Amino acid sequence: ASSNGVMLLTFPYDSEGIIQSDLNYSVILECLASSITPKPVLHWTFNGEPYQTGSRLIIRRLSWEHLGTYV
Repeated sequence: ASSNGVMLLTFPYDSEGIIQSDLNYSVILECLASSITPKPVLHWTFNGEPYQTGSRLIIRRLSWEHLGTYV
């Protein structure tokens, strides 16, 4: 998805904003916001709670605890 120069890359690829993966595999979310000035600080949330800072979010060995909504 992209909006105003921001693009979200995912692995595996998303379908209508939903990423599906088998448990014990890795999931990668990356937000590219290179055309925004000044360069933003990117914050990820998990189920509405602060989770991590940075342009890339890597979830290794996906488990039941990782299932939810990431923004």
